Amino acid sequence: VGLYGRAEPPVKWQHSTDAPCIGAAAVKVDDRRPATIIYGREDGYVFVLGTDGREISSTLLDDPAMCLTALRASSGQAVILVGTRESLRCLKVDGLSEIWRRAGCYVRLELLSAGDTKRVLAVRPDGTMDVFNL
Repeated sequence: VGLYGRAEPPVKWQHSTDAPCIGAAAVKVDDRRPATIIYGREDGYVFVLGTDGREISSTLLDDPAMCLTALRASSGQAVILVGTRESLRCLKVDGLSEIWRRAGCYVRLELLSAGDTKRVLAVRPDGTMDVFNL
């Protein structure tokens, strides 16, 4: 995972994932701070990085991760959604504490917008889908 640009130097920073990356996103925690970069690894680690590439926080889930996305929910809170073999988890970006967990295996997450309502489409291995309002 890294930050790259057209101007010199083209590589601003790189962060070695050390395991297969299952998803990455950038989200603003609030309007006062720049966006943070979030990524997850197949082994269940979730990382939050600053725009300078510095690790802000990380956590190891108790189950391998399969997909990840992040967004600011309708309430304005920045959250990370992680699909694992056992559940879909919603974590706070600040501190990585768990907000909620829904049982089920999820392999893909897509962001949806409808007016002011933020939604995530969560896809199961058999192709069935659940929609979560955030």
